[in-house]
Amino acid sequence: MKYRVWMMTLLSVTLCNGMAVERTWAGTTDTWPACFEPFAKSGQLDLFYKFDMAQPGLITNLASPGRGDLTYVSRSPYGPWRGAEVQANEHRIMPHMTLGRDGYLTALQTGTTDYEFGPTGWLPDFDAGYTISFWLRVRDVAESFNGTVMHLNTGYKIGWRMEFVKAKWAKQGRLALACGNGKNTTTLECKPFLPERWHHVTIVAANGKMHLYVNRQLAEQTNQTLNMPKPDTPDQWFCQTKPERGLRIFGKWYSKANLLDYRIDELAALHTPINASQVKTIYEAGKPKDVGDENKTQRLLRLEAENKQRENLSSLQMYIDPRSYGYFPVDQPIALTFSNKDSGLKPSQASYTLINAQGNVIFDTRMTFAAQKTRSLKTQITLPTPGLYLVTMAMLDEQGKRLNAKQYPLAATPVMNASTHSGELLQWLGTQNLSRRPEATALNVGLTRVICDWRDIEPVCGVYDWSSSDQSLLPIKSSPIQTIVCVSGFPRWVNVKPKTNMDDKTLDHYQQFIRKMLARYRHIKYWEIWDASQWIPSGQLTIDQYRQLLAAASETIHASKSDKQIVAGGVWQLSAHWAQTLLQDKGGDLIDILSVQSHIAQPTTRGKLLDQLQSVQAVCRKMGYPNLPIWNTGLGLQQANRSAIFPDASQRITDTAWPIPLANEHDAAIWMIQSMIMQLASGVQRVILDPSPAAFYPMENAVDGLPGLKGLALSMLTQTLGNKPQLAPVESVPAGLHLYAYSNDNHQAGMIAFAKDQPITLTVKAMHDDQPVLARDMFGRLLTLDQDISIQVGSQPVYLHNATLK
Repeated sequence: MKYRVWMMTLLSVTLCNGMAVERTWAGTTDTWPACFEPFAKSGQLDLFYKFDMAQPGLITNLASPGRGDLTYVSRSPYGPWRGAEVQANEHRIMPHMTLGRDGYLTALQTGTTDYEFGPTGWLPDFDAGYTISFWLRVRDVAESFNGTVMHLNTGYKIGWRMEFVKAKWAKQGRLALACGNGKNTTTLECKPFLPERWHHVTIVAANGKMHLYVNRQLAEQTNQTLNMPKPDTPDQWFCQTKPERGLRIFGKWYSKANLLDYRIDELAALHTPINASQVKTIYEAGKPKDVGDENKTQRLLRLEAENKQRENLSSLQMYIDPRSYGYFPVDQPIALTFSNKDSGLKPSQASYTLINAQGNVIFDTRMTFAAQKTRSLKTQITLPTPGLYLVTMAMLDEQGKRLNAKQYPLAATPVMNASTHSGELLQWLGTQNLSRRPEATALNVGLTRVICDWRDIEPVCGVYDWSSSDQSLLPIKSSPIQTIVCVSGFPRWVNVKPKTNMDDKTLDHYQQFIRKMLARYRHIKYWEIWDASQWIPSGQLTIDQYRQLLAAASETIHASKSDKQIVAGGVWQLSAHWAQTLLQDKGGDLIDILSVQSHIAQPTTRGKLLDQLQSVQAVCRKMGYPNLPIWNTGLGLQQANRSAIFPDASQRITDTAWPIPLANEHDAAIWMIQSMIMQLASGVQRVILDPSPAAFYPMENAVDGLPGLKGLALSMLTQTLGNKPQLAPVESVPAGLHLYAYSNDNHQAGMIAFAKDQPITLTVKAMHDDQPVLARDMFGRLLTLDQDISIQVGSQPVYLHNATLK
């Protein structure tokens, strides 16, 4: 791990409400006790959690932000909470913050069933040894109970798990560390382990031995080789694709295990073993003042104090305005507000720190509340260049103790096309379920695709449940956003036999359902028949069955004599054979728009996207439909399950994530932009990104809504193409080079270039001599051109403004 050294630069601060501003330089707000500083400087500190949730739903790994972060994965009725949803449900998350050893809300309480934080993904080097240090306070339980504190497993009885046990032979409690190598299990224990008091627990693995320390004392040790996989490189210490293989702090070690109610405070993990003297140093540095039992009266007082602190903290508001879901144009003023409305706390200072994706501090500033009656402080910041940033806002008391904090990941987008910032939506760009994923509106997405499953809406014949579809479709009734409703799925009460044509009764039910949908959602223009109809894993739908459904839907929808249009085909991975079978025998008369879907990695090489798309277009001409519009209703790049806000460019994910193996998010952004450019230049009229919001953000199964590289790359593409893009391939280019000429509605023109595999040097000239040629990378950052206006082009798209081929 790299130990981050902050570099300070000065930033002017806008003053509001007539309050004095004091500039001080704190260095960093991400701190750990001094006893861990030597391990941090030597790069041996992998994990360090304070559990204060400065960002709702996210516990940041201070030792290496972006890797090992713990994310809130509780599920709402419509799926995982993401981004803005997590912030909106902060009142449900905050009660799990509890008083730590210092009397502040810096610990986390687990053991309830309505939430869980995701795994750390941390997998140490078992040969070299490691250390895990944390403070633990267990809630007292009835006799004959055992519950999991944490575990590190890669298979059945391979690894270890720590449990708290209450039994006849351990009436005062027992802390057990069960270590297994797949053949036998050895258990280390500390007995008694008294509940309702803080204990410092240290696990040390060194030289083939496991050591368990409790309150600086060695409880037990044993010879045990865990037989667990050894990471090849330091990057593999964090299992990005299979994080469940790494250290898990919360939850159960298997589905039927008990949930243990406990508090945890200040957890650290090092990829080096420490000795008994170092264990003692850490214990003495963090030893709480009150180490005695907590009786009933003290517990009530503690709960009262926790509730009071939560009430006070909820009144300490820190927010960003305008709230653009993390995406802001470069140099746009961003207002930071610190509010102390109706709080029993008395903050004397407010601080804010901005770091970039490389970990460099752009600024670190403190402001002073001039008087206790002051209710708010305001200031403004700007993001200097395109890229990813993280701003930390905090409020502090007179002693400089942090009372509360919030972190906001930000993305600075380039400003090149004024029309894309006018509020006009891009009708050629869409995403899935925009009403549930409002973050996409920051990039002016103008089209949303909503899948409505027949089995969910009509679970019983004639009985309709519109709750889910209403939530997605009714909010956009008065919106300029265009909507595609994709009608898919069969209820269980419908008798559909595999590879057998449907009977008239089934088709009558289907038409009745379509009529109900049309009547309820009259404002919807585009109706798609089935989701990815060609790609059905269970083989439920043949091309003949699909044509039956399409004919029934076409008869119903076109009979309404309105402007409604049918989107159909679901041509998975641009299959020419499926398209031909669909369009033959006048099948094209049933539809208005042909839908295709593609989940293609490396579209310039392995994917052969252009060849496949041209084959589908040739089929349309052959079948007599040369002008049939083609929309990609599912351009997908499923992202591996990660927790990297700031991914390393050198990091590679070697495991497989459905449906394609992916490298890091940087490569995923490249493939997404390449694929979109190639399709738009070849005649695809609209592109709908799928899945969403993974198209915009680095994490698909965690806390989405955090700006990511794909969102930045998409912003650069939309800035370049504008609302009415004109894009065409350039002829006679060097082999292995993809070169496309573009123009937009803002009277801008130029070229977009990327190489198939090996980098290629491209020489260009200015289209207009009175204007310079500007080169930008995929994220909008300016590039340097040689004197002869040449640049080396690799797989990452390069934008050449006011340029034509020399």
